[in-house]
Amino acid sequence: MQVINHFFGQEKKCQVFCRVARNAFTLVELLVVSVILGVVITAVTSCLIAGVRTWDYARKYGSVESDAMIKLETVHRDIANTFRLYSIPFYGGEREVAFPGLVNPVSDDEEMPGIGTIKYFYDAQKKMLFRKSWIFPASEPLDGEAERVLTGVSDMSFSYFELPGKGDGIGIWKEDWNNVTNFPGAVTMDLAFDTDDKRPLVIKRTIMVPAARVPLPEQVQQSNSVTSVKSGP
Repeated sequence: MQVINHFFGQEKKCQVFCRVARNAFTLVELLVVSVILGVVITAVTSCLIAGVRTWDYARKYGSVESDAMIKLETVHRDIANTFRLYSIPFYGGEREVAFPGLVNPVSDDEEMPGIGTIKYFYDAQKKMLFRKSWIFPASEPLDGEAERVLTGVSDMSFSYFELPGKGDGIGIWKEDWNNVTNFPGAVTMDLAFDTDDKRPLVIKRTIMVPAARVPLPEQVQQSNSVTSVKSGP
């Protein structure tokens, strides 16, 4: 009888052990799960790191661009509001532009803006765009008195659109403007900025000049003669 009870007791223990063994994980299953979890964690971490880098780059890129666009509004307003004045012609170079405009008073005694010259010029060594203004007929102030408009500009250039004459098809873009009898139809600024990740930020701004007019044939001839004389040795 004791032998029978011992046999059945051992059988019950074997059944319990087998049932527990069937409910547990094997070493191979644990290794497979560990590998899958490692792959998932690596993928999620890579996505998070890439997202943070993208967000940081967009934030830096957007801050430089938004700051530049805000400050370029001053340049846009000055050029768009220029007007014709015989004593102050419109002059444009590759790195500078000067034109007539309303100049704020220098001293506190003057309350109203006066008519004068507004000049923007780019300093490649300082990587800055400067603004100067002086009331007519005063002379141009020194560069040390210029106002800083934009900083961190790695390169900049102006270009000028010459309106087509009567009967001509299309206008042309020029690197400089020496026509004392007319204004360009538009002025384009090409700016390049340095960023922290060495990726250049390029901004192109085109400004229409309402003071420009379609030149007459004799004005076109005069403009060409002036340009040829100034470009000669």
